[in-house]
Amino acid sequence: MPYAAVSYPVLPGHAEELGRILASHRRGAAVVRDADGAEVARSLGTAVFARDDRLLRVVHYRGDLDRLLLHIGRSLLSGGLARELAPHLPENPSIDSAEAFAAFFRHAQLPCVYQRGQGDPT
Repeated sequence: MPYAAVSYPVLPGHAEELGRILASHRRGAAVVRDADGAEVARSLGTAVFARDDRLLRVVHYRGDLDRLLLHIGRSLLSGGLARELAPHLPENPSIDSAEAFAAFFRHAQLPCVYQRGQGDPT
């Protein structure tokens, strides 16, 4: 199961508040389905790390990452999370649509240089 990570700048000293905001956000469905109802992606988990002026979000997922990002973007917008995060970001990214969020995530994505899961060959 792959992981995706994104790193972006935040205002120094805002890590605790960002953690509170992210922890209080209502999660949407973890499964993304196509028009026929078939599962095309699933979020298996997420973690957020912050230090000083940097935030790192890791997403453990299965399936189509682009479709999952659109799904996450819609969830952020509908729940108002994007609006709550904006005052804590030094740069105001354009994340006013699910497509813009997916593009922001892809731009800030870190390349995966190693991953291993339980049961993977050594």
